[in-house]
Amino acid sequence: NHGMAHFCLFKEAWGDVGVEIGHEVFRYWFALPKPDGTPLFDVITGMLPATHKHAIRFIQKLGCTVIGEIPKMMKNAYTGEMVPAVISYRERP
Repeated sequence: NHGMAHFCLFKEAWGDVGVEIGHEVFRYWFALPKPDGTPLFDVITGMLPATHKHAIRFIQKLGCTVIGEIPKMMKNAYTGEMVPAVISYRERP
């Protein structure tokens, strides 16, 4: 009853259009049915590097709830540094 989102938008979709796209993606995910017709997903979870403040603000605009951080869970591919992961979720309306 749950899925995990990967939050990624190209620069051309940043801003209001990105928020519109994000809402549409959540509507799509929450509309997916199981074979019996009931909703497939009740909750979508996500994980972002704590250093990506703009992405965290973005998912909050989409209605995601930030639970907190787990230290040293993600590796910065550019620096090699281990950074905290921000864990979030959004429930089906």
